Amino acid sequence: MNNWTMRDAIVEIAARAPSVAHEAVKTLGASGRTVGMRYQWLLTQALRDPEAQWTAEERRALVALLEPLGEGGRTDMISMRVTEAERAAIEARAEDAGMTVSEYVRRKALGE
Repeated sequence: MNNWTMRDAIVEIAARAPSVAHEAVKTLGASGRTVGMRYQWLLTQALRDPEAQWTAEERRALVALLEPLGEGGRTDMISMRVTEAERAAIEARAEDAGMTVSEYVRRKALGE
């Protein structure tokens, strides 16, 4: 199974799905919350692109990066206060890891 980060998946989408390559490149330059929201749209379009030719394993890896929504998904929130510098550092590290801030902090907090 592929262990892609969201950034890896967006790079693959940019390289292999011509119909959304431009939007994928723009998403790579985005930060914070917008990456996760844009990823859902990109994924939907990329999986429909006949030129991309995803394998079943790749499709599973791409879909596995979606944030669960609604009942049974992540509905609870934990807030914490950070300084402006701490927030910038967390956002930069999340972006470098190809994750949303939520995904990055959750994985670090849970030791994943």
